[in-house]
Amino acid sequence: MNERATETNLNNEEFATLKDKYIDLIVDSMTTKDLIQYVANDMQDFLDKLSENQVYEEIIYTLDEEMLDDLITETKRESKD
Repeated sequence: MNERATETNLNNEEFATLKDKYIDLIVDSMTTKDLIQYVANDMQDFLDKLSENQVYEEIIYTLDEEMLDDLITETKRESKD
């Protein structure tokens, strides 16, 4: 790596801005399909770390209890088919 790149002496605010600029470049270079896949993978990783009850709570928080009930009903129905 370029020595100058490692000797930037960025303060915390500048370093945060650098990260934001990097993120923007990465996101701008992604297709919609790439973005959808990235979000799906990120959500899967997030949910995999939760307990069953925490997943239910997350669904209720993000959507609502009725949607959780609908999802459970649909999942049970599909598993019987």
